[in-house]
Amino acid sequence: MYLANPPLQENALNLYNNWAFAYPQDNSSELWLEFLGKHILENLPEDARILDVGCGQGQLVNKLIAKGYQVTGVDLSDEMLRYARKNAPNGEFIQSDIRSFEMPPTFHAVVSSSTVFNYMLSIEDLTKAFQQVYSSLLPNGWFGFDLSEGEIVREDKNLVEECSGDFGDDYTWLQRSIYDPKSKLWQSHYVTFQLLNGDWQRKDVNCTAKAYSRTEVQSVLEKVGFTKVLVNDVTQDAEISGLADSRIIYVFRKSIF
Repeated sequence: MYLANPPLQENALNLYNNWAFAYPQDNSSELWLEFLGKHILENLPEDARILDVGCGQGQLVNKLIAKGYQVTGVDLSDEMLRYARKNAPNGEFIQSDIRSFEMPPTFHAVVSSSTVFNYMLSIEDLTKAFQQVYSSLLPNGWFGFDLSEGEIVREDKNLVEECSGDFGDDYTWLQRSIYDPKSKLWQSHYVTFQLLNGDWQRKDVNCTAKAYSRTEVQSVLEKVGFTKVLVNDVTQDAEISGLADSRIIYVFRKSIF
């Protein structure tokens, strides 16, 4: 039974703490680095401070450090951060909910990949998260992130169902998601199997995510005080077309009045 509006601590945290050992490894950090290089990094000083929100296992953090930046990763999941500290030993990592993450204006840029903000299940929570990002940025700082607008649904369909999974020598995971275009919610059920001491351990986790339109997201960003630089549809951009379907990348700057 899915929770209609589960708290973030019982939603994304529960998922990633139980899925970290088998979290998919792909080329998304390389694609993100290429995109950031063209649209954000070229505008930063060589030793800029960058915050990666929802840093996961730290792959992007490590790549940014290799380019000479000072990088801090923040993530809700302590288990994901355990891997991140191994993958990026020179990074700084903080366990926190971005809605309550408090830091004085410190960063030249904040980035976030993997549709982290889709785990904010209300406009109010999305606003809180963006306000904390805004507060952590230096004057004229940059903010680049992605969000899903939701699945394209045919007129004759009320729900979209999707299944995926992966298999390794010591792990297996399966996912079944149902997207409701009326509520713009994904309800997902994950089953993970991990081989520990010769025995397979099973865990079942439910997770909810919410889609937001470009109009909604831009309205919240501008309300918080950001200025639009770029709104980029991944599905229509060849340079990052392999990143994901149904994602919009936003690049905004902190406005100074």
